[in-house]
Amino acid sequence: MREKLGVSKDELSHIWKNGVDYPIDPPKSERHRMTIMFQLLYLMAIDGVITNEERTFMHVVGLELAVKPALTEDLIDKTEEHLGEELPDGLLASIITKHLN
Repeated sequence: MREKLGVSKDELSHIWKNGVDYPIDPPKSERHRMTIMFQLLYLMAIDGVITNEERTFMHVVGLELAVKPALTEDLIDKTEEHLGEELPDGLLASIITKHLN
């Protein structure tokens, strides 16, 4: 995705190294935080490939949004299982529910 957006490795490296200059101000609402995660999952999957770089990014953002790493991993895995097709209705919500119990 980075390449398709025209972001160089140097630019991305700068952002990673200077993360404090690019703070994430997570919403208080869990619903809004999960909406951000969903949107990032869709963006990550749009090109039909989920790279290790994208996985790492999702985990970093997930932590900033107070999302448990196991939930983030399950969301990524299910998204990856359905690359190139529409996600079944309620799939991501069912994963979240599993982690809340």
